[in-house]
Amino acid sequence: MAPSGFSSSHKQSAARSEAMTAETDYAAEPVHLPDGSVDVRVLREGRIQHLGGRRGAENELRRVAEIPSGGVLPVFLGSGLGAGLAAVLAKVAGPVAVVDAEPSIGLLTGVLQKWKGDSRVFWIAEADPAVALDHLTRWQIRHGGLPFAPVRDPFYARLRPGLYRDLADRLEVSRKVDFWSRARYPKFRS
Repeated sequence: MAPSGFSSSHKQSAARSEAMTAETDYAAEPVHLPDGSVDVRVLREGRIQHLGGRRGAENELRRVAEIPSGGVLPVFLGSGLGAGLAAVLAKVAGPVAVVDAEPSIGLLTGVLQKWKGDSRVFWIAEADPAVALDHLTRWQIRHGGLPFAPVRDPFYARLRPGLYRDLADRLEVSRKVDFWSRARYPKFRS
């Protein structure tokens, strides 16, 4: 039975879309804010967390402000409320990756429905960070080995640190090392 204030239909729809994602150990419901936007309230282990809060969209925009319009592969670690993803897609032609193993949250925000079919967005709904990194590495190779530009969302890092925080750390190391530009460097010249 869903906790008080959380509808069981959200929990059931999340369970049906779990095949490739993390086991859902929380209940989630939409919160309609006075400005017309939507946030998500998550109840987990007796604690309530909000996906974005009052300044959720503003915070997402701040996190993506430094992403250049080219030369990198933006990787969202959690789809969030969609404001950050929309801002990046407005300034780059693509591609952009989204790692999000929380379909119940993505359905509540509308992000999943809005961009799931967009050819510029590469969706990874994988709960294992090693498998997600493998998908990202193959995607990176298909796009010329450009460096990753990870976009960390603190909500997702707290929700599943073993996935989102671990993956963010691995992507940061990859970005700093930039293996692909080194691999293209000619070691010997004639």
